[in-house]
Amino acid sequence: MISLSCYGWDDDAVLYAAVWVKEAGPEWVHCYGLNASDYQAFYDEWHAKGFNPIIISSAFSPPQRFAAVFEKGVPSTVAKHNIDVGEFESRNDWAQKHNYILKWFAADADYSGHAAAIWVPNTTGVQWYFPGFQATADFQKRYDVATAVGDGLAFVTVLATLWYGSIWYRNSPQLNATYQTHHDLTPEGYQGLVDSLKGAGWYPCVVTGATMVGDFGLDRKTRFAAMFRKVTHG
Repeated sequence: MISLSCYGWDDDAVLYAAVWVKEAGPEWVHCYGLNASDYQAFYDEWHAKGFNPIIISSAFSPPQRFAAVFEKGVPSTVAKHNIDVGEFESRNDWAQKHNYILKWFAADADYSGHAAAIWVPNTTGVQWYFPGFQATADFQKRYDVATAVGDGLAFVTVLATLWYGSIWYRNSPQLNATYQTHHDLTPEGYQGLVDSLKGAGWYPCVVTGATMVGDFGLDRKTRFAAMFRKVTHG
């Protein structure tokens, strides 16, 4: 499993978007539908067995639920969940100073909510940055400006406010040639994109979803952000 995202607004409506690939790789386990304390218990159990989280997602709306993927034998990670956004940004500052890199994260409501995140050792020395949470139009502007100067998008996630968070690598234009990135996709739009790109050899490798709910639980709106990777066979 190379991507896992949970989204929805209540216990009956928590849904999942996932991507599996058939390839050689390390042993892995996953969890889903867990509250914060149960997720911590899952982490403690599998971390003791040599597994580390590589993917984390959460449907932050009540009741909060977590989903995650752990792999065995991968470099030790720093993982936090249920932290406020201030701590999330402080951890990013710590990671920059201690040669770690933000790998995967989820957040609920831009600067007023909570986050879950994974940092891994920065073994390649790439310069990276998290530009903050951005509304749809601002994210598109960031994408246009960053790619124009050769920065590469490494990860994108959508929040329940339908804002976006992203991870960028400086001077990495090869990422933009390797991946296609799409955002503000409806469920139907995302599925249609999967179907149309598959014939050209593009497959999803990062898919995140979120559901925004209007006043009184009305006007639910689900959107996806997705990155596609070109796969060649033979």
